[in-house]
Amino acid sequence: MEFKQIEAFVNVVKHKSFSKAGHALYLTQPTISAHISSLERELGLRLIDRSRKETLPTKEGAIFYEYAVSMIRVRDESLYSLDSGKGEYEGSLDILISSGLCDPEIPNRLMRFRKAFPNIELFIRQEPTNALLKKISEKRAEFGFTESRQDDGLQYELLKEDRLVLITPKNKKYFENTERVLSLFELRGEPMVAWDSSLSAGKPIIKMLADSGITINERALVATLDSIDSVKQFVRNGLGVAILPESVTKENRDGSFLVFTITDLFVTNKLYSVYNKAEKLSPEAAAFLAFLHEESSFGGKIVS
Repeated sequence: MEFKQIEAFVNVVKHKSFSKAGHALYLTQPTISAHISSLERELGLRLIDRSRKETLPTKEGAIFYEYAVSMIRVRDESLYSLDSGKGEYEGSLDILISSGLCDPEIPNRLMRFRKAFPNIELFIRQEPTNALLKKISEKRAEFGFTESRQDDGLQYELLKEDRLVLITPKNKKYFENTERVLSLFELRGEPMVAWDSSLSAGKPIIKMLADSGITINERALVATLDSIDSVKQFVRNGLGVAILPESVTKENRDGSFLVFTITDLFVTNKLYSVYNKAEKLSPEAAAFLAFLHEESSFGGKIVS
């Protein structure tokens, strides 16, 4: 049994695909298939069910996967311990980001981490939140970023809290409000441009608006968009106003839209890291978590 076989198997299970596993390991799909076939012959077991459209492990494969992940982790830990005097890491880390999560700091942080740890390969993908949490729970990924926490036994750490602001067109009605402050009541009757993820992740926002007489329904919404940039463009063009996390409104150098504080909107946009606390983190994941703690103003505050 060789580590190249074990790594091929682990990546096929992680990515549910021979081709994606090959991409992650910089190997061809036939090479991945050959590694797994030789591993199956050596064990005398069928590890991958190839009869389905989605590539999944067999019952025996699911059991072996737990041991395979542990073997790779022990190898990485031992190599790091032997090389600890140099302080170098070598390995890979899967990082999942919730679809629609808007935090401009995420790519910045990932770039800074890559510069600090150039020998750690990052494999970054966006996933719907439920799929992201499922993969981390099933140990098919170690780390994720999400905007909300669940009561699911995973470990959530609050990394950032971003207040919500209103952006408006730069027209006479809003431009004359030089204090750039509004209340929820003053938004009654205003056409709204919604960021799609805010309608699911931001349900408290919808409730607070409803309590102020602002009903978010098809009539109130002039557009529901899946891109923050599209939302800002619609507002620039005068099609409505939008409530967004403050951090995504910073890049407005030309002043093409106005930013207002909403005095009575107390919901915030949160950023959490999430990982499986039942599993010992790999050296790469532990390094990433420590890096986040160093960069976070919250210091990686654990949320129970």
